[in-house]
Amino acid sequence: STRTVTPMKGLQDLVHDAASIQWSADASAGQDADVAIVCASACDVHEGWDRMNFDLPEAGALVGALRNQSGAKKIVLLAITPGAVTTEWISQVDASILLFMPGEQVGVAAAQMLTGAANPGGRLPVTMPPNGWKPLGGWPAGTDHLFLSAQYPGIQPAPHEMYKWGDHLTANFAEGVLVGYRWYDAKNVKPAFPFGFGLSYTEFEFKDFTAECAQDQVAVSLRVANV
Repeated sequence: STRTVTPMKGLQDLVHDAASIQWSADASAGQDADVAIVCASACDVHEGWDRMNFDLPEAGALVGALRNQSGAKKIVLLAITPGAVTTEWISQVDASILLFMPGEQVGVAAAQMLTGAANPGGRLPVTMPPNGWKPLGGWPAGTDHLFLSAQYPGIQPAPHEMYKWGDHLTANFAEGVLVGYRWYDAKNVKPAFPFGFGLSYTEFEFKDFTAECAQDQVAVSLRVANV
């Protein structure tokens, strides 16, 4: 038996006043809908090997197809990803929720956040790369990738192909402390979304900041309010 609750099942269990809740593998179920929810997953992930790309498969095509339909529907992209992804589709959606690796009860959590029964309080634990970037290395780093080829995928000695996957591949961890957001900051590269980014159903006001220094320590206080 399985205890998995899909987003579709979660919405059906929670929402009882909808005229209909339909599913399709393409964008056809979104025709004439008030809200279209695109469920996408980055499935190009394997144990023992790093990812070959940052794409979210089919997300852009499905969102684009929905936008080309008639009506003024709201489009929400619900994504399950193993880590950072590129977000070329973000300008065409009204909202996006990244669940990363959520587990069996994903449908319950997704339905509660989509309906406002729960507030999406999570923040990005990774930095989202600029659109078009890829994890594979090259030279120089910083044009459309973070790493040099010697770092990722690595180097093989002759007579093997130097930058080719193989049994003799050696990855050089030469990045030091420039991992994640530190690399973007150090290289002055603007990511699509920074580490720690996240929105919720409310806006916060920060006021009455004070900072007091005592030798090598700093005490900061402030007031936080919902607005």
